[in-house]
Amino acid sequence: MIQVYGSLSFVKEILSNLPESICVHLKSSFYNFLVMACYNAPRTNKLQFLDNLDSCFETLPDNIGIVFCGDLNVNTLDDNLITRKYLNSIDSNGFEFLLNQPTRATDESSTCIDHYITRNIMITRLYVMEAENFTDHYPIYLEFCHGSNGQACEKVFRDTSFLKNPKLVKIILIN
Repeated sequence: MIQVYGSLSFVKEILSNLPESICVHLKSSFYNFLVMACYNAPRTNKLQFLDNLDSCFETLPDNIGIVFCGDLNVNTLDDNLITRKYLNSIDSNGFEFLLNQPTRATDESSTCIDHYITRNIMITRLYVMEAENFTDHYPIYLEFCHGSNGQACEKVFRDTSFLKNPKLVKIILIN
């Protein structure tokens, strides 16, 4: 899900060759950027998904800010071929991987399968809400600022007024 919040406005939806994804062009008074959300089901062929993802990254414009997020079911806490190929694709296409801590926890496991990656956009904070248990995935929100002194900030997230405890447990300062 992508929610447009604050002074952001929707420009248009962008067609993507990546299955189970949506890409939208958004703008504010300072930024034109793309937000792409993707879901990769747990039992898909991960190597095929990563090839498709790499091809998708190669088609995205270089001159615009991009936020790519989603439940990709690639656990970056594991050191294996899939994870290395995924992180290499991110790096080789000029993206920055922002979060490498657990985003999904159960009694049996703790994984980082929900990701935010960016290109050409300054992210100042990521919020990981570990105190909420309405799903087995932690809500993750990001904030980016524009202007030379970061005076104007935008948050990409959904309304949290329905949460029992909206306290943000972990705030990761990027800059």
